[in-house]
Amino acid sequence: MDPEFLDTLFRNFGPGGLDLPPPADFPSPREVRKEAQDRSKKILSSWRTLGKILDRHEELLRRRWVKKTTEQRIRILLTASPQLPRPHRPDFIAFRGETTADRVVGTEFRNEYLRPYMNLDDLSKARPLLLFLNSRGRHPPNVFAHSDLASAHLGLATGATMPPFLNGYTMLLNGQTVETYGKLISWNDGSDGFEMMMSGRGFHPGEGLVVLEIQQEIFRFLVRICQILLQDMDPNSLTDKEIPVQPEPPSLVGDPTEWPTLTSIRGEAPYRVPYELDLGRLEALIYSQRSRIEDHIWALRTDPAYFAFRVKEWGDHRQEVLKDTKGQIHPRLNLPIFWDRVLGAVITGAYGMLFVWDQLCRQVTEVTRLKAKYGNSFSPESPLPREYMKALLVLRGLLFEASELQTEYLKISVPASPPLRGLFVRVPPIPGSTKIGVRAKRDWTGDWLITLLYILWDPKQTRLLGLPNIIDFLDHISDDRNKPRISERINDILSDLGVIAEALHQINLHQPWASGLDHEQSKFGEEVEEEVEKKVEYFNVFSRHFGDAPLSPMSQSGPFVGGSFDYPVNEPQTQKTTEQMRKAEKNLDDFWRSAETHYQKETNGSSLQQALDTLYVKLRNPEPTAASSEPEQASIQESYIPVDPARPNTNKTYSSGALKATRDVRESEDAAIFAGSSLEKMSLEDNESSRSGTDFIQPTIPVGKRAFKTFSVLFPSSSSAGPTAELPWTDLLHAMTAMGFEPIKLYGSIWLFTPRNGDVERSIQFSEPHPKGKISSSMARQIGRRLQHSYEWHKDMFMLAQQEGKA
Repeated sequence: MDPEFLDTLFRNFGPGGLDLPPPADFPSPREVRKEAQDRSKKILSSWRTLGKILDRHEELLRRRWVKKTTEQRIRILLTASPQLPRPHRPDFIAFRGETTADRVVGTEFRNEYLRPYMNLDDLSKARPLLLFLNSRGRHPPNVFAHSDLASAHLGLATGATMPPFLNGYTMLLNGQTVETYGKLISWNDGSDGFEMMMSGRGFHPGEGLVVLEIQQEIFRFLVRICQILLQDMDPNSLTDKEIPVQPEPPSLVGDPTEWPTLTSIRGEAPYRVPYELDLGRLEALIYSQRSRIEDHIWALRTDPAYFAFRVKEWGDHRQEVLKDTKGQIHPRLNLPIFWDRVLGAVITGAYGMLFVWDQLCRQVTEVTRLKAKYGNSFSPESPLPREYMKALLVLRGLLFEASELQTEYLKISVPASPPLRGLFVRVPPIPGSTKIGVRAKRDWTGDWLITLLYILWDPKQTRLLGLPNIIDFLDHISDDRNKPRISERINDILSDLGVIAEALHQINLHQPWASGLDHEQSKFGEEVEEEVEKKVEYFNVFSRHFGDAPLSPMSQSGPFVGGSFDYPVNEPQTQKTTEQMRKAEKNLDDFWRSAETHYQKETNGSSLQQALDTLYVKLRNPEPTAASSEPEQASIQESYIPVDPARPNTNKTYSSGALKATRDVRESEDAAIFAGSSLEKMSLEDNESSRSGTDFIQPTIPVGKRAFKTFSVLFPSSSSAGPTAELPWTDLLHAMTAMGFEPIKLYGSIWLFTPRNGDVERSIQFSEPHPKGKISSSMARQIGRRLQHSYEWHKDMFMLAQQEGKA
């Protein structure tokens, strides 16, 4: 093919519509084969040398490296590779420091783009280099081919490291010989070379050469590191067959005093053997996120203090709060139409996102079912079954939709957020338009927080850099300087994006097929996109129905006038505080009654509860606060409304003695629901009769002093009403661990608690208080209610162990 024609083709039709430079070269098949064989020979030679060294001296290498100071490690690293960059994610630094013209002429940061994980900040720590040596020395190079190419994504996507171009051929990176590793096959020799390349089972020749270039330097570097650390030994003894092979040292484990974080796990991933798709983790992420949103809706409907906080929070992040270029406030600020929009946004954000995550739950269940259906029939040399591939693409499409919804919230909320509000200003409106325009007051180049937030709400930039990469770097810069600049509302959005990013990352681990997902989707035409749009239609329904129309008489004067939602639940009970609590509860009931009326009017009679019934969501009704003349305040308990509107609503609560039976019923319901069953919900009377008079006794659980104190705060008795001291977040982590949960911090403030035993099947999420990590009394009460709802925990089930274990 004419090189000049190809030059024009690349400049005008680059990926994503970008004006990319042409490939660096248009080599012939013979030239590609020669370069592949030369690089393959060096890679395999270094790999075998590294393996022999580790077989004999890995334990010694570990001891010597761990004993080195950070400064000594840096000197060793630079001796092995003088060009190593210093910062974490040097490819991001290079990208922001270069112009498109710089990349067209030829980047100065090729190494940074090709191997971003090879940097001094990361490798000078104790574990990464040792993991790097172990994984690369004890597994063949082809295991890392897809992950090495994926790590070089930014340079390839921006054109900074454009690979050479050879049409009509596919490169295979399988096997451990020079003849097989980097083998070039023609599309005209009767093989399915083209389909293999497009589906990810093979590589474009240019990208294959990039992989070989990356790996050649990696293995050279690692062998050199070993030689430096063992320089006091005879070089021949490093691989001498006469020296006996030692057992492989035990796996490296993290610091037992530190709680695991997804950031640390992802930070070590480039140095480990690539993970495979973990559907269990993916399910835990998605199901716990759905549960968190369901609990959010419950709190909005039952807890006046929570409702008031969230409404005010959304109001504080509306762009109407910004002054314009002349210093004037927005004409709608704090008027009824403003509060109608705030209240509508709160409802849409809660109910709409619940529908989106419910669809994600159903879809990941379908993917899991199909994975089990086809069992071990997946082969890296073969395409995935069509129905499984479609289910995977729909799941990915739903995650993209959820990401776009959150980035829209981010785009609206960041400029108005109190810590960043001073950096932005409203621009004069376009005549005839109600849209609000915002611009920065000054140049924010060099401010990584603002830079990454801008990138996130630009779909083109997000696709370019990759959502998981952006969230990873955001988490990396969330230091003492930047944490106070991120409001709790923005932190919540970023945390949700972090869950989505990790779910997308899990799908990207499904190699080699993940590399060809875009190509596979093109073969389905519009079928996948139409199914995704159908599944998220409910979000659009709520957006349409909760617009500018009045939702409540409160919006006419503002929802916070006269202390409408003051809810002194943490203060000592007096006649005054009790009356105020009852007043706030009535106001909240009035609001939701008004919202229900509005929704029924918009939908010709359908109610919000009926909308939830389609999801089999169990709406919990609180018992109202008892009058002050009664001896004790009634505690808020759970009730479950049957989803069939034709059946009577018993509103009867579960007793503590029926917890085990209740859990079994609920789990059987959930399993049937997400398998697509039309199982009719069991009423409480059905559950009572099924027990046939059996007396269920809830056992008490002995816990240590620290955990007992934590649960006493989460489940206070009515006699202990009153403000309590703030609870350290680490105390909650300790208590949940004592109850058999494994905590791991996701991105932002989200922590995922996964059960380690079979007594509990579902994971749960909680948000760490931002930014100081202290749980307030009101937040403790909310956490306790969620644990009661999810696992039927309550204050009477915990007892202080006689002999306390290690705290």
